[in-house]
Amino acid sequence: TTGFSGSISWNTGTRVYTGSCPLVTCPAGASGVPCVCNGAGYAGTLTWNSVAQNYGGTCSVVTCPPFSSGTPCTCNAGYSSTLVWNSGNQSYTGSCSLVTCPSGAAGAPSCACT
Repeated sequence: TTGFSGSISWNTGTRVYTGSCPLVTCPAGASGVPCVCNGAGYAGTLTWNSVAQNYGGTCSVVTCPPFSSGTPCTCNAGYSSTLVWNSGNQSYTGSCSLVTCPSGAAGAPSCACT
């Protein structure tokens, strides 16, 4: 099974299996059984090596679109969001648009009363 290491052997004297198959820790930015990149904000491919009993590959944080930050990316203060994570190509679509300051304020995106 993918994601487990160790070994199991049959003890003919006691007629039971001995050993264990502990779950392998996922690489950074991944989770699950089997390990996959964490979704929104992470890109990469992981493969299980059944001989070495570990994962190959990496999950990297995706660069956020302009005027956004975080993982997953969200629009910064003063910007309106239309960001959508596309899991098929592991990227964001959409953009963050500057929000106009309300009446009596100026200086977007850091609006202040005038």
